[in-house]
Amino acid sequence: MGTATVHKFYDVDFDTIFILDVVNCSFTNFLECQEPVVIQMAIIAPDGPHRVRKAFGSVVTIFQHNESKGTIEFNCTCIPKKLFARMRRTAAACTGGGQ
Repeated sequence: MGTATVHKFYDVDFDTIFILDVVNCSFTNFLECQEPVVIQMAIIAPDGPHRVRKAFGSVVTIFQHNESKGTIEFNCTCIPKKLFARMRRTAAACTGGGQ
């Protein structure tokens, strides 16, 4: 859901790799599996030069019976696919090919 949002509203290319930097989950109560839930999501996008965004954050709040039951917060870094491939090749060369 978060990646779809940044593709649509923040002009992030579809060849972008998203790397999760931080994920925090906190639940204040149990969720009932058979009951409906409502998920509210907010994207936190830092401003960059020329609207280039290299990192995003998100806060997801989970509601059931109109009561907040928990939150999930995450931050991710956006890396172009070509740069990510170069980083992997460099890392593999530094570690002897991953052996």
